[in-house]
Amino acid sequence: MKLGVDQTCYAYFGATGADTDEWYVDGLQSFVMVNDEKEPALLGVAPMAGGTYLPGDPITVALVFDEIVDSQNSSLSSSLTISTNVGTLSYAGGADTNVLYFTGTVSSAVSLNSTDALKVNSISNLGSIKDMCNLSGTSQTFSGGNTNIKVDATKPALTVRADTSGSLPRHKATITATGADSIRYVWTKDTTLPGYGWQNVASGTQLTESRGTAGQTQTWYLHVLATAASGASTHQYQAFTFMNPAITGVSVRAGSTTTSAEAADVWKPDKYIVVQYAGAQSTRTKLTFDGPKKEEKSITSSSGSAYLYVTENGSYTVTLTDTYGNVISKTIEVKKIDRKKPTVTLRSGSSTGADTVYNELTIAVLPEDTGGSGVAKVEYAWTNTTGTPSTSAWKTLTAAADGSYQAEYIAAEISKKVSSCKGDRRSWKCIGNREVGTLSSDKEGSGSSPSFHYGNGKSVFVDKKCHTYMESYTGKRHRCGTTCVCLYAEGDSD
Repeated sequence: MKLGVDQTCYAYFGATGADTDEWYVDGLQSFVMVNDEKEPALLGVAPMAGGTYLPGDPITVALVFDEIVDSQNSSLSSSLTISTNVGTLSYAGGADTNVLYFTGTVSSAVSLNSTDALKVNSISNLGSIKDMCNLSGTSQTFSGGNTNIKVDATKPALTVRADTSGSLPRHKATITATGADSIRYVWTKDTTLPGYGWQNVASGTQLTESRGTAGQTQTWYLHVLATAASGASTHQYQAFTFMNPAITGVSVRAGSTTTSAEAADVWKPDKYIVVQYAGAQSTRTKLTFDGPKKEEKSITSSSGSAYLYVTENGSYTVTLTDTYGNVISKTIEVKKIDRKKPTVTLRSGSSTGADTVYNELTIAVLPEDTGGSGVAKVEYAWTNTTGTPSTSAWKTLTAAADGSYQAEYIAAEISKKVSSCKGDRRSWKCIGNREVGTLSSDKEGSGSSPSFHYGNGKSVFVDKKCHTYMESYTGKRHRCGTTCVCLYAEGDSD
């Protein structure tokens, strides 16, 4: 049966026996339990100290129930929470009474003005609040409730405007705020609200910022925090891409590209200064070369390379400049450029006039290089013309032990065709600068070894038609120097 509040409850028992009303009670055990069909119900939120709470303030809220909340039957811990319009509060105490306490902090994320009251919206696990009966199937309701306190979370209006865009070495941004008691800003590399590094700024201020790593492109975030006198705050951030120029490398190379061979310590007639850069603006950026050779180049890409062709040794400075005030310089020393051709001096112990004829000749070869690189090799060629010898005619001339060079010539067969040996007297010259004389006869030679005799008793041997001059003659009577080789005929005619 259902009992009312303060209603008396009686417990009766009865028994039957064998035709008599005489009873003896040997022992009796009785159990009585009140049938409580409802769990503790919220009567309301207990009155709190007057005043206005601000974001970040600690707060305690007391919930009053219509009966005792039993600690044994209930599940009470910090995981039991209530949801309010200022944030989530956790259970703090009150078990075995009809008042439970919940504590927390007024959230800075709430949006309330000074006329808004603190309101309890719900309990996270209403079923965990039990009375002392702990019956199953009982009902529970929660309708929430308001407190007598006010919460002022009016936030300032904040605007962060980017005045520049793109990848730049320097950016500008304008900050404006209303309803703010203070405005602060800080730069970081992520979107998380920073905990330190804040700087104060006034509303309407345009910030100009240069940051990042030279030669790299990086994203930085401008965080702005505007806070009202109540403590309520507004946080905004804006992303900016910073790209700072850098000369990443300067080298001396054999060619105009970065893949060309290094040539800083190699002798060359010319070289290239190759400059590598990154993080540059593709317009209105210049590379200036200064030194023995001067040149200016325009950069048309954010990264790449440029070169300067040089033919003089010396110190060269390359400078990168842009319209944002960046001036970056690097200096490099160029050496071992030799554009002077080596010279050679030929010296002979005898006259080398046009009319001088030798069967053996030794010439001292004196090479010299004044450009600094030195003489790499010496080659020579003997020809019977004044034209440039063919490639195959050249031979390497090896230096002696003392470092000197000598070119030697020993006569070999030389032939010359003439149309006839008849006619006017002819003069001949033979190797060794020994003039034999003039022909004593104008007749043709005859026999296997025909000869023409000269006035001094010497002979020159020719074939029957006088077409070929013989290399040598080994006869004892007829010798022309050490080797009888006639080089040319003078006054030859038919």
